Amino acid sequence: MSYRIDPAQPLDHEIRRIAGKQIEAALDELTGEASDRHEAIHEARKRFKKLRGLLRLARTADKRFFRRANRQLREAAGQLSGTRDRAALIESLDALSAHHRSEVDAAVFAPVREVLVARRDAAVAAETDLAVTLDAVTGELRDVRTRLDGFVLPDGPKSSGAIAARGFALNLARGRSDLATARKSERAEAYHDLRKRAKYHWMHLKLLEPLWPEVFTATARQADRLGDALGLDHDYAVLRGEIALEPGAFGPERELSIVLALIDRRQGELRAEALDLAGRLFLDKESVAERRIRKLWQAAAERANAPDLGKPAEEARALDPA
Repeated sequence: MSYRIDPAQPLDHEIRRIAGKQIEAALDELTGEASDRHEAIHEARKRFKKLRGLLRLARTADKRFFRRANRQLREAAGQLSGTRDRAALIESLDALSAHHRSEVDAAVFAPVREVLVARRDAAVAAETDLAVTLDAVTGELRDVRTRLDGFVLPDGPKSSGAIAARGFALNLARGRSDLATARKSERAEAYHDLRKRAKYHWMHLKLLEPLWPEVFTATARQADRLGDALGLDHDYAVLRGEIALEPGAFGPERELSIVLALIDRRQGELRAEALDLAGRLFLDKESVAERRIRKLWQAAAERANAPDLGKPAEEARALDPA
């Protein structure tokens, strides 16, 4: 249960346990002797997001703690974003080339790719203070870990379920609002906001999977698919914006016009897929989702604490010889 909440345990205990594992893993990635330093940083940044998703589930129970920890984690992850964001643009261009390989020669993408690679390499070379940055980031992580020791919530399944249900429902409500905005807007920011809700929704479904594994496991896969589609759309929006600033720097006009047309087409496909998926994932109203999670939590806690009547009498006596 590395990123799963056990409803039989107090919620604050589970948050400290899961957060502790994510923090320790991130510290190992940031301070270890990785063969690929930037890939290790990328993995650590994903843990920062998981930490923020975890804390968001209990945000209403201790708003002051959440605001401070969320800010620390967001700003710390932001310090590690430079070269990884550059690498993401190259990966998105490669994905575009692969998606259209049956109709467009890969050579069309080469001029743009060369510029992106050069800019990524320049960003890597400019990272002379990476050690200082890593020291600052790991310091923030350790501070969050220390303060988690004092993170205490009301005890009992009813209280825990109510807190988790509220956090889940609040994010879903934001998702519904961001979906309505994205349906009416072509702005990249609207789809980026929807992506953030989708990623948190995926995390919450993973965390609460033990409540209803048969449903939440499959739903989490769809939320992950939604996040990936919107993430790629965001990368294309950033790439298009960078090209717009200096179109002459990205190669011959003919090849560049093809690349831009393909970006536009692919974004249209991704957004259509995303709106369809989000419409199903964010279907429930806030009150409906909150009530469902609260009841599922209570039922799961009761199952975990109930005697196992299905065990043979001999096995039951062996477990409780008294």
